[in-house]
Amino acid sequence: IEGGCKIFIFLSYLWLVSLLPDIRRTFMYHGAEHKSIACFESGAELTPENAAECTRFHPRCGTSFMFVMILLGVFAGFFIRLIFPGIEALRFGKLLYALIRLAILPLVVGLGYEYIMYAGRHDNPLTRVLSAPGLWVQRLTTREPTLPMLEVAIVSLKCALRDEYPEFRAFYDARGWEPAPAEPQNAAPAEQTPEPVQTAFLGVEDLFAADPATDVPAGKDAPMKDVSG
Repeated sequence: IEGGCKIFIFLSYLWLVSLLPDIRRTFMYHGAEHKSIACFESGAELTPENAAECTRFHPRCGTSFMFVMILLGVFAGFFIRLIFPGIEALRFGKLLYALIRLAILPLVVGLGYEYIMYAGRHDNPLTRVLSAPGLWVQRLTTREPTLPMLEVAIVSLKCALRDEYPEFRAFYDARGWEPAPAEPQNAAPAEQTPEPVQTAFLGVEDLFAADPATDVPAGKDAPMKDVSG
């Protein structure tokens, strides 16, 4: 009963927040993230059109991890009561039960993490069956994105994979998203030189350029700003 209530509250919360327009738009970006990663992992060229054809469900999603953790927590509670029958009937039974749950929490989280990583690396009947509940929950936390949203997701992915896409390194460094490493106190101040900014990021000339007003990549038709949800 306890486990069923946890799952019901979790799913109800996701469904209710998905009704909010801003959250629904966020879930569209979540779907764009999944599609861009699926496109990259398939080996296809990273374009919004190719990413749009990919699935928005991914076995390594945090939503799946949260759902797996809830299920593992339900099983953990069941085995604790099985190993220590009547534990909650003791004088400090509820406190002891909570302490045991906290003690095994690192083990439970580790199992959940290893399972998610294994499911993401292997595609077989067993992983498909075990991953199905988490993928079903992603129907609540992802939505079909627009092409401009996919452009945002692709640029974000390429910025994260700067070793794979070195042309994005200058663009990323020019944004100042990461703090500069601290200089030694006695070191002479280095001269500041502006970093060059790329003007073509997805392989299409002038698709993105730096917009000094917003400091966000934008194109001629401003696809990055026109993200209807």
